[in-house]
Amino acid sequence: MEHYAIIGSSPIMLIASLLIANQKKEKRISIFNKDKWLGGAWRKAKTPYGNIPTHNNIILPLNNLEQENLINVKRILETINIECKISETTAKIIGEWQPRYKLIMDIDDLSNNIINSKNIQLKFNSCNSIKLLNNELKVNNLIFNKCFFPNRFSNINFFINNKKIELSNDVNISHHYTFIFKKNIKSVEEIEYTENFDKFFDRGQINILDDSHFVFIGRLRRKFKKVDPERIIFIYKNKIFKDFELCYFKKNIYKDKKVSFINFLLEKENKKLINIGTDQFINSFLEFYNFLNLT
Repeated sequence: MEHYAIIGSSPIMLIASLLIANQKKEKRISIFNKDKWLGGAWRKAKTPYGNIPTHNNIILPLNNLEQENLINVKRILETINIECKISETTAKIIGEWQPRYKLIMDIDDLSNNIINSKNIQLKFNSCNSIKLLNNELKVNNLIFNKCFFPNRFSNINFFINNKKIELSNDVNISHHYTFIFKKNIKSVEEIEYTENFDKFFDRGQINILDDSHFVFIGRLRRKFKKVDPERIIFIYKNKIFKDFELCYFKKNIYKDKKVSFINFLLEKENKKLINIGTDQFINSFLEFYNFLNLT
């Protein structure tokens, strides 16, 4: 049985694992995941008010073609037992074109499918090295037939025929804030998702949690990353949401590196090392699915 390595646990990488595991020719898969949770930036944090996403995550088409392909994405996901649905959206993205529909997928359901798969093994440790020597592939010195890796990762050393590949990357550090407020007689309007929330946050959403509480999740704009979090808390507690009682606050910092050496690597070694795009869900998903059907 062939043994494949998957690097990371973002939704795209988890779905890739299930798609590979469900091919006619049975394969064994090991997922290398440096985090204690599955889902990457789609993680949820435990709070006194339930498990709350730490980031603004939503699956939206970016153009008409992607919107038309939503039904195909849903159909494919359902073949690997991932519950999902298509619904209308009020989300607002940057640009003239605006989506009418979104794809809803439960990250917990996806994670459970991974955990329950007999052909998938989770390794909760970092991938430190990927070596290809005379057509023998090793990930962390373990032999694999193929390795699938995202275009965003950190601290992986690539060696091709004993030569270390120098990586050129763009480091991205994003700051995500979660506020939970207690409601009162004054109503609060839900905001499904926007990429231009206000002065301080570009991405933002407001969701009702229960009869008594709502949550605001936002991604801080770049120019405010060095601002003391206490100042942000003060502004949102005493000005933006001054009519409500702050019950919970959490700041999450997410760091990744977008690597730009990929084309050079894949031109020569595309039979063993396969890059999976993870920047935009629908396009990345369809590209990988088409790749599987051609190999």
